Amino acid sequence: MRKSGGTPLESKRTPRRRNKKRGGLAAPFFREVDCLDEPRKTHTSSAVKRRYNQKNYKSITVQIKPELAERIQRYKEQEGISMAELLLRAMDALAK
Repeated sequence: MRKSGGTPLESKRTPRRRNKKRGGLAAPFFREVDCLDEPRKTHTSSAVKRRYNQKNYKSITVQIKPELAERIQRYKEQEGISMAELLLRAMDALAK
């Protein structure tokens, strides 16, 4: 954009307006946004995520003694694996 005089127009923020009721500052009408530098951020709703997980995964709940739970937790941390990976390893070991 150029002014009528032909000089480049500098990027300026809209000055903040006073919020007369509260005595504070109100948000500007326009903000500086450089959309080309950052990728678009999308927000998937929790409902969409829940539907996807219900369709593609199965949940298993177990009741175990605290001692066994501690052994499992220690093993997972030691190996740096998730519960799903632990169950896969256990199933593979049982299949042999």
